[in-house]
Formats: sequence, C-alpha cells, structure tokens
Amino acid sequence: MYDMIHEIYPKLFRDSRLLTNAKRKSVDRADVVLAISQSTKNDLIDLFNIDPSKVIVSPLGYTLNLSDFTYAHAKPYILIVGARSGYKNFQFFLNALRHVKQEHEIDVICFGGPAFSVCENKIISEIESARKTKIIYKNGSDELLHGLYRGCEFMVFPSNYEGFGFPPLDAIAHRKLPIVCNRSAMPEVTAKFGLYFDYQDNDSLVNAIEQAIANPRIRGEENEIQLHLNKYSWQRCAEVTLEAYRI
Repeated sequence: MYDMIHEIYPKLFRDSRLLTNAKRKSVDRADVVLAISQSTKNDLIDLFNIDPSKVIVSPLGYTLNLSDFTYAHAKPYILIVGARSGYKNFQFFLNALRHVKQEHEIDVICFGGPAFSVCENKIISEIESARKTKIIYKNGSDELLHGLYRGCEFMVFPSNYEGFGFPPLDAIAHRKLPIVCNRSAMPEVTAKFGLYFDYQDNDSLVNAIEQAIANPRIRGEENEIQLHLNKYSWQRCAEVTLEAYRI
C-alpha cells in the first residue's frame, strides 16, 4: 500500500470509487499488507478499519547517484521536484513566493512533471515581472536531477499529502535542506533535518523559505543524517519485505 490519496482526496480523481473498492477487496483478502510508511499504515487502519497487526511497514529507499556533476546556474535557486497539480500544491508555493521579501533574489527550478500549464505560466509571468526571480522548467535524466540537487540552495516540496515522499529524502541524501509540510509521511521521512510549514497557512511557508534563504544549511549533524538515511536503504526494504513473506 503506497498511500490513501484516493480516499483522502476522492474529488481529485474520477476513478476514486473504483480504486477504493479494489483496494479494500485486496486488503480484506490479503494475509499481510505492506505499507511504505508508518503514515500510510495509520491512514489504512483509520480509513479501512483494518487490524493493525496485519500491516507491516516496509519503508522505501533512496538512490544516490555518485556522479560529480553539479548544475551551474547564474543565481542561487530553489529546487522543486515532481508533479505540481492538485494536492502537490505548486500554486500554494507560488503564492508564498510572491510574499518573500524582495531583497532575497533567488530563482526557482522545477524538475519533472509536465511543462508549465497556461494557468501556471500566467502566475509565473506575474511573479517574474514583479520581482527579480526566474521560474524555470526542466526535465531530463537522473544525472541532471542529481546535479540540480547538488547545485540548489535548498528544495521545497509543497505537497500536502504523501504516502512516502522521495524528493525530501533525496534532498537529505544530497545534504540539502528540504522544506516540507507538517503532515502525512513528511515528518516521518524528513525527521529533524528539514523545515516545516502548515499546509493551510501560506505565511508559514513564506517564513520557512525566508529562513532557508538566510541559512540554507541542512539541520542536523553528519552522523545523525547518515543514521537516518540508513533506515531508508533498498537493502532494508528488501529484508523487511522478505520477512513479511515468511510470516
């Protein structure tokens, strides 16, 4: 079980009812259910009223590219990774960016997802004309993505719900500060190593961005960061999954 997004935001998906019915039947039929985070397990128990002992948390892992490539950009930049529509909350981020103090000159690079929509381009044009900020879309290889992580000042992951959340974990693996919301799996995966905002409070995201601009260093010491990352290896994921099959 990756997440319960169709149950939490059913109006965002045309096929929510079909998917929920199929998930519930699968869960009822299964002897054991693997959840990719404690947050997903909690949601599954709450929404499907399933026996907690039936659900085993098998956290996913991160993959760190060891290439030395670092993306070079003329100005400091914030990195956004992944899809942007709906609960991914990109427009919430854009609205916060409007209110970041003008003396903070920083660009934004968005990697992945579709090209900017007409609506996004309209908002982006308004922001770029009002302040010394460029908002740039990029897509491409894993090497480019890892280079963007290495070159950024910090990353913002504005999504208000995730079953796991790879981008903040990848940011931590690259020793970059992630800004994430204070709900779903984000506190679990990001732990003490990032900055948090309230997904319903735009000012809290503005404040987090301004704090990160002033001090972009990742929170936590190196030994703490590595211990945290060790919990999210693909080796551990495989071991927990194998043990679940042995039950």
